[in-house]
Amino acid sequence: MSVQPNKIFLIDAYGLCYRAYYAVKGLTNSKGQATNAVFGFCNILRKLLIDLKPTHLAACFDVGKKTYRHDKFVEYKAQRQAMPDDLISQIKIIRDMLEAYNIPILELEGYEADDVMASVAAKYAGPKSEVIIVTEDKDMGQVIKAHVNLYSARQEKFIGANEVKEKFGVRPDQIVDYIAIAGDASDNIPGIDGIGDVGARKLLEEFGTLENIYKNVDQVKGDKLKEKLRAGKESAFLSQELATLHPQVDFKATLDELAIREPDRPKLLRLYQDLEFKRFAQELEAGGSPA
Repeated sequence: MSVQPNKIFLIDAYGLCYRAYYAVKGLTNSKGQATNAVFGFCNILRKLLIDLKPTHLAACFDVGKKTYRHDKFVEYKAQRQAMPDDLISQIKIIRDMLEAYNIPILELEGYEADDVMASVAAKYAGPKSEVIIVTEDKDMGQVIKAHVNLYSARQEKFIGANEVKEKFGVRPDQIVDYIAIAGDASDNIPGIDGIGDVGARKLLEEFGTLENIYKNVDQVKGDKLKEKLRAGKESAFLSQELATLHPQVDFKATLDELAIREPDRPKLLRLYQDLEFKRFAQELEAGGSPA
């Protein structure tokens, strides 16, 4: 009898928090505590546990605002607005919820959750362990390879190399160079001024990598495009560095520590009751699965 591989799910926690916050509007308990993000997060978490049946699961958070990328480019993510106050008030509750579910939280000062997830994937993905990263972030497409895929909770679908190629017109291993050329407004990564998505795809289709483009810049068709490439060379390689995930973060968690465990049912019930998630509380009190 063949042994089924591990299914290691990694949740982009802040990404999921934001998605839940904007998907569910105006939900509060009787004390006036906003609960919309917690409710949406909990719904998605329960669905993951029920439908996809992970054997291992962790939630990965960013820590603080400054990372090693800000040391390289002070404007990195500078355009992002502050987190809404009524979402800030729910982050601790979401962390408490994860703790009640006995789901470990992985985070490391100076790095982003993306770096941590890339590091887990690099360490554990293989024939015995499939790694699935729950995120909507296109940057994470760079980690897709054998035994590593993404999952979109919004679309409820797995995203592999074919889906990346279909959506962006490049392979997963070209995602970083695609961003290096086209830039990424969501992270304030500049790219090359005047060359957008279409231009980036065409260049990578012809030359394969950013390095190869610059090795053969004289062969690029069009004087204006050559001029843009030459003028934007420093920005391109800076952008490449900013977009590249760090796959060697010491996240200090063994595979056993990521294994699915039975939730702390009393703690989870108290949370459900405090949040006034009546259906979830009733199901738990009746002996049903917390998921």
